Amino acid sequence: MRVIKIDEETHGFIGLAKDCASAIRFLYDENWLTEDTEIWDDEEQVWRPLKELCEMEEILSLDLESFNRIFECVFLLEEVKVYE
Repeated sequence: MRVIKIDEETHGFIGLAKDCASAIRFLYDENWLTEDTEIWDDEEQVWRPLKELCEMEEILSLDLESFNRIFECVFLLEEVKVYE
């Protein structure tokens, strides 16, 4: 079985989820990820609140690779194998 391990830059491991969508939903529901979460804006070379760059609904529908690219240095979602 594979699950998604959720890490946060300063806190480390914060949870597990059954899939990427559930992991992102966890971050949102538990207020780890809000519209005020700052992410790196490559164009302007500054940290900006999420609300200035996109809508939360867009974030909730990202795949693993896209999420990790956008939230680099903030969150990391990693698919890991769980042994039964």
